[in-house]
Amino acid sequence: MTATLKKYLGGKFTFVDLPYDRAKLAAFRPTMWHAGELTRLLKTLPNADVDAFLVVYPQVESGIQLESGHFNQNVLWVRYVMELIDSHTYKTIASSTSRYQIHEGGMPEFPGRVLGDEFKLDDKLTVSPENLEKLRALTDAMLEVTLTETVRSLQFGVALPPVGDHSLLPAPPVKSTEGVKTIAIASAIGDRLLLHVPGGTFTKDTDVKIPIADWGLDADVEAAIRGLLSKDYAVKDVPVDRAALAQKWWVMNGKEATVAVPQTQDVDAYLLVVKDERKILSGLGLWHDGNWVSDWTYLAANYLVLLVDAHTLKPIIGRVAVMSSKSASGFPSEKLPNGVWPNAKSLDTLPPGAKPVIRDAAMHLLKDSLGETLYQMGMKLEDGAMPAA
Repeated sequence: MTATLKKYLGGKFTFVDLPYDRAKLAAFRPTMWHAGELTRLLKTLPNADVDAFLVVYPQVESGIQLESGHFNQNVLWVRYVMELIDSHTYKTIASSTSRYQIHEGGMPEFPGRVLGDEFKLDDKLTVSPENLEKLRALTDAMLEVTLTETVRSLQFGVALPPVGDHSLLPAPPVKSTEGVKTIAIASAIGDRLLLHVPGGTFTKDTDVKIPIADWGLDADVEAAIRGLLSKDYAVKDVPVDRAALAQKWWVMNGKEATVAVPQTQDVDAYLLVVKDERKILSGLGLWHDGNWVSDWTYLAANYLVLLVDAHTLKPIIGRVAVMSSKSASGFPSEKLPNGVWPNAKSLDTLPPGAKPVIRDAAMHLLKDSLGETLYQMGMKLEDGAMPAA
């Protein structure tokens, strides 16, 4: 942590190393029960050669925590307080809590990272040596990204990596994709546009499906993926019944997948783009809420990218679509003009001029999210293929 702060702030400030009681600082908490403790500790330090103290201490009992069972998830928390304190008056100049942010324009999130089931704790709260080493690496990465955003929030006026920079929090290596060299691509999310109107006190949810296969979105998605994949993969054409693929319910439990693609020896794997049927708006959809309180229309692209072994049809890896750091939203969605929403009496017909607006917005969401999603899956991409992070 100290090394990272010096790296970011060393060009603007001169750092002076002072001996201090780290155990006492670690025991301090930002609560009324600890009022005055930090000032008393700082007053024991020589202050003739410094203008201010940059102090970092745990926000809770332990700044670094592994919480198992948090909404049925395992979360690594890195929670601390950073304060710049005048070394002569001991008044706080600036203060911030640690924060996690990977999307520009959005709100910072609480500094927690969801981990896999291998980090689930048993009743004795034991952690294997192997997992402990993994936790250390994950903590280092979390410290790097949270320090960047915490320093940014204090407005020191120094150069920092962009929000969401992959160098701060790179995608974890995925060994399961290492043997994949030849790929067939198939997209099955562009056959229809789902329109959803949320119900109210006296009305039910309304859903209408509008056929849009003639928009050619699936062909554009497949072309976009071809442009994203690096020369490490050979992309081959394998006949796929796209209509059947669009209707299948997918099962991804690490053991099997229900698929509508043929087994083949022509490629190592299928890279499939399919609807996320768990969402109200699965695939491409418009959500409209128009009443006396609000009136808005959103386009969503809820889909999964799946890498499936072409020989066995067993899943290799899958990922819910996510947007790049250039989007304020983590998931593919965008507010559209209300004029694209159909007349209430004919929801199955889009108004004139709506098609190009919806199609352009959909391709923007898809192109941005495809690159980030493939990156998070551990796929190798062409240099410069993704939006700059």
